[in-house]
Amino acid sequence: MAKTRRSLQLFMVPLQAAEVKQRIRTLTLHAEEARSARALDKVNAIADTLLAVAPFNLQPIGWYYRAIALNRSGRGSSQSTSIFESLTQCPLAVLRGRAELALGTQAFLRGDYSLAHQHYNSAQRHFSLVANDPIGTVHLSKMLAILRGAGGSHETALFELQQTWRLAKTIHANYGAGLYCILNSMSTELIALGYPNEALPPVNAALASPYAINFPEWTRTKQEAEAAAYHQTSVAMPTLPRSVLNFCHRRSARLKKQSYLERRGLTDRIVHGAISRIMDKNDLPAKDTATILSLLKW
Repeated sequence: MAKTRRSLQLFMVPLQAAEVKQRIRTLTLHAEEARSARALDKVNAIADTLLAVAPFNLQPIGWYYRAIALNRSGRGSSQSTSIFESLTQCPLAVLRGRAELALGTQAFLRGDYSLAHQHYNSAQRHFSLVANDPIGTVHLSKMLAILRGAGGSHETALFELQQTWRLAKTIHANYGAGLYCILNSMSTELIALGYPNEALPPVNAALASPYAINFPEWTRTKQEAEAAAYHQTSVAMPTLPRSVLNFCHRRSARLKKQSYLERRGLTDRIVHGAISRIMDKNDLPAKDTATILSLLKW
């Protein structure tokens, strides 16, 4: 009897360990969803749970999400930077890569592109040792492309963002807001290349998503695209690669398949924007201006 009880106890130990690992995995996926959507209070609450339930060797996971929650500006705080720096020495290669990635993005947002590149290179080395971290890989690919754009290589940045967006679609369930961040970055590169009209469909798709409220920079991108389109002259523009133009056309086609209410809202914004531009030029007769104003009020 005692032997049987001992055997059952030995069986239960790995079973309990498996349950704990599965719970940690589930919490991690929820933390990634929250991080992607900038729901940092939720990230912090999940970090509390992870630190409470994770065994000693997995405690760094909880500290990683604690640092993410503390890094509200994105540029780093003394607390978040200290945690990320300590995690670069963590036994887990995936967390070393994530920590280097976070430090690189902090440096990028502060305008230190050289330091950002160093951290991103280190992150790449650590991720090469990891069997599977698609979320980290996608985020790193996006930031490397953005870094290229910041250095003036806009066409290369746009192409790399296209490739990253395709990869991100495969992990959409846990990277929802991240997909729209990539579309916004594509719009930024298209504006820099002199294609503001092509830049509008991607950023409009981002603004139509449920995450837009937490990403005010998407609105700024749209405003920049509209301003550039309005002031654009008839100067001949360089030809974009066919693959990029095809991608933009496909995005426009997808937007046409939106529901009636979504398309009506988008159309209303376009019409109001067009009328506002006409009135800004002040080249309408007073009677027409009065008619437009009365229609807008109605």
